[in-house]
This record gives sequence, structure tokens and C-alpha cells, in this order.
Amino acid sequence: MLKAISNIILTFLRFFWEKGKKILLKNITAAASTGKIYIEYRKTKRTTMSGVPYSEGVLRVVDKDGSIIWQRAARSGGFGKGDLPDGEYKAVWFTWTQAKGMVQFGVGWLLSLLPQFKTDRTQICIHLDQPPRGSEACIVFDAADKADAEASGKMFESLLAKYQEIEMDVR
Repeated sequence: MLKAISNIILTFLRFFWEKGKKILLKNITAAASTGKIYIEYRKTKRTTMSGVPYSEGVLRVVDKDGSIIWQRAARSGGFGKGDLPDGEYKAVWFTWTQAKGMVQFGVGWLLSLLPQFKTDRTQICIHLDQPPRGSEACIVFDAADKADAEASGKMFESLLAKYQEIEMDVR
């Protein structure tokens, strides 16, 4: 049943992107041309939460051939200085953690991101979200269950072990 729901969501997201966001195809092509996997966060909604910039969008891992190998609805901001600034990043470090705000279903992990531009933002990462919803600048998402929380962490851990660093684009 979970797989069927995931397929429905993926079909909806693909339709949405193909219908309204042609620029996405250019980004996937660019990712494919690097010959490596690529992470991207595409903001589909920008707003504020308690006066702090907040975005919702899609976090995905794109394979070297341009195919999407993983994606989730995600969000950034709502606290601190707000959502993650647009730009290029590199994922450089992964760890399992039980840190507050990064744990779902007893599973926690983080993938650390280094901005490739000048910013005063620090401690930027991708991780699971834990109430209250949102982040101070990280990209966060919800796992469907414990197995999904573990699988997403293991995926990022193994990709980083294979490539040592992973390019990421935020728009």
C-alpha cells in the first residue's frame, strides 16, 4: 500500500513539474552532464511563518543519466534567518544522530551542506523534520515510517561514501 501511495505521489509531482516547470528539465540535463549524481531542492511555494521566510518544495536526488532516483516533498525555514538561500552547495559529511529536531520514528541523521558562495549561514544540512515543523535554514522532510527514515539515511550515507561530495542546487 505504501508503494502504491508513493507511486501516486510521484506521478502527481511529475505531472505538476512537467506541466508547469519546464526549467526543471534544464536542471536535470545539467545534472546529467556532470557525470555524477546531483541533489536539488526546488522551491514551489515561498511564504513566511511567523514573519520568517519559509519555503516548501521538492528535494530530489538525480542520477548521472538524468533520472530521478529519489524525491520527497520538503521544506526550509520558518525559524532563525529563514529558508535556505538559493545557490550552489556541496554535501560533504553524513552522520547518524539523535539531535533534537532531526529525529522521526526513533531515527535521526543529517547530511551537512557547504555553501559555495559567501553567506553568514552555518550548520546547514538536510535532515528529517521533527515538530515543530520547519527549520532555521536546513532542508527538512517527513519520513513515511521508521523503514523510510532509515532507508533515506542509508541512501545519503552510501552516496556520500561513494562520491565523497555531492553537488547540490537550491532554487
